[in-house]
Amino acid sequence: VRMGTDAKADIFTMLVRIALPEDEIQAKEYYENPDVVILRITPKVKKTIDPFPTPVLQFGGTGVSEADLVPELVAEQNELVKKVKEAYIGYTLKELPSTDFSDRYGFACIDNFNTLLKLKTNCLGDNLDTQYIFTVPFTLKKTSEEFVIVVGVDHTKTKKTIYDNHGVYDTKKLGGMAGVTNQEFEGGAEQYNPGNKFNSYVYAYKFSRDCAEDPYCVEISDTFPGVPENESIVLISRTYLEEETKVRPDINEIIHPRYFIFKKN
Repeated sequence: VRMGTDAKADIFTMLVRIALPEDEIQAKEYYENPDVVILRITPKVKKTIDPFPTPVLQFGGTGVSEADLVPELVAEQNELVKKVKEAYIGYTLKELPSTDFSDRYGFACIDNFNTLLKLKTNCLGDNLDTQYIFTVPFTLKKTSEEFVIVVGVDHTKTKKTIYDNHGVYDTKKLGGMAGVTNQEFEGGAEQYNPGNKFNSYVYAYKFSRDCAEDPYCVEISDTFPGVPENESIVLISRTYLEEETKVRPDINEIIHPRYFIFKKN
């Protein structure tokens, strides 16, 4: 990187993400008034630079996958998919393709920079804290009879992450408008497959413009910060910090969520 203040210097940014606060009132006060001061300090007398040592880059992965840790998980996810489909007989459904964009992280992004530049895209993975899994764009009408259901594995239960979430984003600005965390996953499978002993590991969660009082549903507004129903949106799934490595899990060591869009016939 090129530090400095002239025209050739790189531009830096620092992002702060906050999730699952213990005190919601204090969090709200902070959001409304972060009271953050940023100072750029420049020495009056030029000094010899004595930089801190560069830490060793920690890559994700332990060599052990979720399917190794709990061999039944793939079958249990598939079984839950089957139960979800059975619950919505009379609906047309389609599985939404997804991609992890693994060529857009850190060094991989730098290595593929020229290719990405031709595609007019950028590095989406600014650091190694999480994996990003994107669905293809889709639209939803403002009705309870049209929705997307995510069927996935709670990676925190296998210790492949310490925090998971799914967020809804508009495709024009990639602005987030709604989401759900692993704390809300619990119980999402029970309504489709009651009594199953693996229900704490798997979940099904709905995204709709009209949740109709479904407790396992994220409602997407058609007004700001949401988008009108004729505009496309995407779901982005994040998997933060494997317990053992303290960085994102290896994308091949986690069982990917599956996304289904349902529309009433």
